[in-house]
Amino acid sequence: MATQGDRTTVNHTSFTVGNLDRVTGFFREALALEVLDLDAATRRVMEEVTGVDQAEVRVAYVMCPGHQIELFQYTSPGGTETVQPRPCDPGFAHISFEVPDMESVIAKAEPFGFRPIRAPVWIDLGTLDLAKDGEPTKGRRMLNCYMRDGDGLAIELMQYEPEAVQGNDPDGTTVKGEDVHAVQ
Repeated sequence: MATQGDRTTVNHTSFTVGNLDRVTGFFREALALEVLDLDAATRRVMEEVTGVDQAEVRVAYVMCPGHQIELFQYTSPGGTETVQPRPCDPGFAHISFEVPDMESVIAKAEPFGFRPIRAPVWIDLGTLDLAKDGEPTKGRRMLNCYMRDGDGLAIELMQYEPEAVQGNDPDGTTVKGEDVHAVQ
């Protein structure tokens, strides 16, 4: 569904990967998401839609709550290359997942080639209220980590503390709320 009345909604997010089996394994095993493997899309459709001559792809869909991720592995044309843009580079993209146990997800992701870019960091959301699913974030902390695989696919993991814990910084590594600003 692309629209709800007069509102535009998100249909899916798509990423091109170098090894569809490895990446779908990550989504199935590390994030426990359902993956639908599809037959290859026809060359004619892919050429018309993407503008890539001789485009042949394998396709899979990752079924997330309220969203789908489309994964393409191009089998033609040859000569494709892997790019690894930094988060500050134009064109960089990532998708973020809220997880209940980040340490477990990171351990399960490693066999599929996904590794943290840096160690997870706690962020004190301070006065910032993102109001996720009706639950306020003000005064809470969030554990945050970017991961990346060898193809450059970037995944952000987020783990919220269950409730506001004022002044909780047991290891002194929390990024303080004054460093997090909402755009008005």
